[in-house]
Amino acid sequence: MTDIDRQIANLEKAAEKDPYSFKPWYDLGIKYNYAGQHEKGIRAFQKVLEIAPKFAGAWTLLGVEYDGAGLYDKAIEA
Repeated sequence: MTDIDRQIANLEKAAEKDPYSFKPWYDLGIKYNYAGQHEKGIRAFQKVLEIAPKFAGAWTLLGVEYDGAGLYDKAIEA
C-alpha cells in the first residue's frame, strides 16, 4: 500500500465518521485528484458542495476533476 493509498483510506474513514463535515470530503477530493481517481474526486467535491454550497475552492476543484475525467462541458459549468 502506498502512502497516498493510506492517506485516502484514513480520509475515507474520517468522512464516514463525520459525513456532515466538509473537511474530510474536501481533503479526499484533493487526494483522489493526486491519485488520478477523478470520478471519486468528483463525488467527493459534490459532497463538499452539498454541505457547503458556497465554498468557492470546492467549485474550482470540482471543475479540475471534471477536466481530468474528460468531462469538459461540466468543467466549464463548474
